[in-house]
Amino acid sequence: MSKHLSFTRREGGFTTPAAAIALLVVCALVFTCARGISVGAQSGQIQYVADAGALAADNVVAEFVTAAQVVDAAALSLSLLGLTVYAASAVAAFIPGGQGAATEIASMGSKVLQARDKFAESAARGLDAAQKALPAVCAVRAAQAVQANADASGIPYAGIAITSPSQGIDVSIPGDEKVKEAAAEIESKEPAIQEASSRQKEAQEREDAAKERAWRADCGNDGMSMYERAGKLSDISEARNPYISSPDRWTFSVGLERARAYYIARYAAEPGQAASGSPEAIAESVARKQFYAYAQHEVGRGYVELGGGGAEIPHLVQLARNTEQIKGTVLYTSAIYPVSVNGDKRYLHGYARCPTCTEGTRSGQASVSAIDAGTVERCPTCKFSATTLGRVPSASTSISNGFEYHYREFVEASRDYAQALSDGAEAKQALDEAKESIGERLSEALDSLAVKRYDPQPPGRYGCICVVLAPSVQASAIPFVSDESELPARIAISGATLAPDAASDQGSVISGVAEGLIPQESLASGPAKLVFGAWSSVLLAYSNTTEGIKGGFRKVLGVIPLIGTTLSDSAVSAFENALSSASLEPANLDTYKPVLVNTAHILERDPSGAAQVLARMKDMAQIYGAISTGDMNALVNDIKAVPEVAELLDEHGLELAEIPLADIGLGTSDGKLYLPVPNDIDARVREAVGSFLGTLGG
Repeated sequence: MSKHLSFTRREGGFTTPAAAIALLVVCALVFTCARGISVGAQSGQIQYVADAGALAADNVVAEFVTAAQVVDAAALSLSLLGLTVYAASAVAAFIPGGQGAATEIASMGSKVLQARDKFAESAARGLDAAQKALPAVCAVRAAQAVQANADASGIPYAGIAITSPSQGIDVSIPGDEKVKEAAAEIESKEPAIQEASSRQKEAQEREDAAKERAWRADCGNDGMSMYERAGKLSDISEARNPYISSPDRWTFSVGLERARAYYIARYAAEPGQAASGSPEAIAESVARKQFYAYAQHEVGRGYVELGGGGAEIPHLVQLARNTEQIKGTVLYTSAIYPVSVNGDKRYLHGYARCPTCTEGTRSGQASVSAIDAGTVERCPTCKFSATTLGRVPSASTSISNGFEYHYREFVEASRDYAQALSDGAEAKQALDEAKESIGERLSEALDSLAVKRYDPQPPGRYGCICVVLAPSVQASAIPFVSDESELPARIAISGATLAPDAASDQGSVISGVAEGLIPQESLASGPAKLVFGAWSSVLLAYSNTTEGIKGGFRKVLGVIPLIGTTLSDSAVSAFENALSSASLEPANLDTYKPVLVNTAHILERDPSGAAQVLARMKDMAQIYGAISTGDMNALVNDIKAVPEVAELLDEHGLELAEIPLADIGLGTSDGKLYLPVPNDIDARVREAVGSFLGTLGG
């Protein structure tokens, strides 16, 4: 059985003319939208290219600012390093015998400051050249970014960048005059410091030797001493006659108190006029008692003063040692002895019970000096006179079995000790004054560095503006759309400026400086390597000030082999405090990155003619959809004038600064800092400008 297809006519079908027309309209709309999207995409793409060019150009400015930070860090840290090296040389001068080390270290400090001066001179020249070349380098970088986009898209874009402003402020690297003044003062004071430190050392040695002599005379001798004699010749208690085993534990007060106790005991034990025996023996006992009374008084006049730092300053009194010296004391002049008249004679007696005195008539009292004056005569019985008094200390002072022998040595040693203390204090005062003066100069120098920093103000500090052109191109045909087959020429403008990008590791940029400017492998061995090895620590002063300075100072001190004496420790502390108290503020180590901004924000800050021309061109483009090729030609032609920087260019880039280590005898090769600039910058600028103007004219 055969089957037939059945056709049914219905009014709502899709085969009507209305349906066909609707389909055609829909297709036309779809392809028209596609054309709009295509045109919009191709037109909008040029703006992205302009953005890339502006960022690339402004990145050159960011590189310059970073390099300028490096220059500032290096100049500051070299000044600080030179200053700390000179401070270390002063420390060496404070060490007795350290003049050789001080001179060598000061010479190293001088070389560091020479390096700083030469670096600053080269940096001023290099940065100035870089600033002049910066507009051209920015233009080349922008052109390279635009060309890369052209190659990727197949559209022949051409672009150029303009820096705003087009000129930088003259480069001025701050000087370090105060640092040089401080260095000169340190160097000039070092001979006097060395002389004073030697005097203080010699005084300290005399002081120590004198104290040991005094200790030995008092109780330190193995044989006889004040301690041993007092124990044998008197009945003083052990508490008042102590034994001290070491001069470090012994004081002058111990010996003084022992002598006082001894003479009190001897005076109390001596019978004097109550003695028995021959008249001469009794007179000799009287003489001894009078001498002990005199000694008790004289020793009692002695005292020990506590000086600065708790040091003992003894003021002891020496006793008469013979008849001649007795005549200079109250023993000779005291009118305490009885006088008698025997016939036509007037006799002086040692005591009233003298037989000759009792036989005669008492006639008052007189001193033994009256015998020498002729107003009385010596008694022929007791024979008392100045000689009798002089015999008491004469024997005991002349031989070691007498207490006075050791007491005399004790007093002489105390006087030598006091003189050594005085000489040491005088030398110390000179050293303290030198430390204070040097510390003040260090602080002044650091304060001067705190207010003098290089602040880079290069071309493009407000931003960079990139202008990109695209010539008219053949548009691809699209079905259902009948329009011009050619896309018109397009132009886009974009701006970028620098914004802080807080460094995650502020020391990373700075640590790289030391590697490039001071190549460790080129440094001469010895102090130079050690000193510049401390440079990385001093560089930290650029970011955290005092800690970096102190760290560098401590490293430089490693050059001094004699560090650790009392004198050097005192100087280290004084100078470290001076270095730490400086008003250096941490530097701003934020890195900078280019960010896109509305060009109006850039142009409104720049009153220069170039900026005003750009602003006018922008307004014309917005209002009339066209720009003045004459204005654009004038702007771009300014970029052609690349300054002569060939002498500063090599395969590494444009040399910004140099530390001539080899010239000043610090190393085998020089340290250098570069800004990435192609060594054929002239040709590249001509190519970029020519391409842009060619597209503009086309």
